[in-house]
Amino acid sequence: MPKGLGRTGYDRISARLCAVAVIAAGAVGPASAADINWKFYTYFAANDKPTALHRAFAKDVEAATGGRLKIIVFSWGELPYKAADVLRIVGTKQVEMGDVAFGFVAGDVPELNTLPWARPDDAPDPACSGEALIAA
Repeated sequence: MPKGLGRTGYDRISARLCAVAVIAAGAVGPASAADINWKFYTYFAANDKPTALHRAFAKDVEAATGGRLKIIVFSWGELPYKAADVLRIVGTKQVEMGDVAFGFVAGDVPELNTLPWARPDDAPDPACSGEALIAA
């Protein structure tokens, strides 16, 4: 578990994201072990806390899917993208998942600004920070 995030908060986030990934893995159809590999781009540096959380999430998904879905986390600098590119690169399937702050996509997806949990002061969970995780 990454430092600075309580076990309960991490467990809640990880469980929610694992459920999404397991459902997504089932939606792609039958495959043998390790046949499904997803790229997950985060604009955070390799040693930043969000990247550590994303890597822990990727391990949880791999375990939850019995190794059927493997998510490879790429941090800033490992792929030729910027934070503002995340929505486009997920939408064009250059990566399957991306981490994006609402501010980078507010103009492209204004509906995100209407979600009550999109603002940190309204977050139902102290671990929520106003960031979104998007998957193709």
